[in-house]
Amino acid sequence: MFAPLKFLKDHLLPHPGNGHHPHLLHHRNLFSMGAMLLMMKAATVIAPILLPGVVSQASVITPQNIVVLTNTTRREIKASQLTEDPILDKAAQQKADDMVANSYFGHESPSGKTAMDLILAQGYPAKIAAENLAVRYTEAESVQNSWLLSPTHRENIVNPEYKDIGVGVAKGPYKGSNAIFVVQLFGKKLATAAPQKTIPTKPAAVAAGIVNTAQAAEPLTWENAITGTIEKTAQTADMVVVLFVASVLLMMLSVRFHERHLATITHALAVIGIAIVLRMV
Repeated sequence: MFAPLKFLKDHLLPHPGNGHHPHLLHHRNLFSMGAMLLMMKAATVIAPILLPGVVSQASVITPQNIVVLTNTTRREIKASQLTEDPILDKAAQQKADDMVANSYFGHESPSGKTAMDLILAQGYPAKIAAENLAVRYTEAESVQNSWLLSPTHRENIVNPEYKDIGVGVAKGPYKGSNAIFVVQLFGKKLATAAPQKTIPTKPAAVAAGIVNTAQAAEPLTWENAITGTIEKTAQTADMVVVLFVASVLLMMLSVRFHERHLATITHALAVIGIAIVLRMV
């Protein structure tokens, strides 16, 4: 037999020539494969520690986290901090709930209402106002990063004219799957907020919306790229090794069972158990 084929046959397949025990499954080789998998898994744990640019744990999407991230961005450019306004919070939550209830994503509802309508109806005396929208995100940082990558959204976030902020978050179906809707409202009140019996003419407003698609719109750092590559490689490697070991051992079991070699069957079952444990680590 051609040498490379014989090598593969002896190392990968159980047959009479190798005593129905592939060389790759000898104790030394199994130990080497196990050590390799453990080292790769250790690398996925150590990499985020050694690479400080990687965020170890992102925050969930809540109004509070969105407000904190927004003010952090404004602080970096030395803009004034926004004050969370309960009226804007209520209007933002009403807008988020409305998008879920009426199955749409946009600045104008099916009934023709905008966020400005909600802001004024709630009693916020707006001089100027703005709205940012997002959907299909799972982390507050991803929402913020995507907004900052969009000139229109970024302008709303860093605009020094705005003094107040309100955020609403709601969960519901969007295009066939559950999603998180985020509404961010900015405002500046009129100098004199006199009681009003009727809704005044709408002030100037800027609206911007963003949808998170399969490709997240956030910057990819080299630290994140390295960590992601290591993790994906480790997952692929341990899956391939475990599947191979399990399939070959099952072939061995069938042969040994026919020969009634109980000791070999027990050994093979033990190795399969170890392989499963490695996969679960």
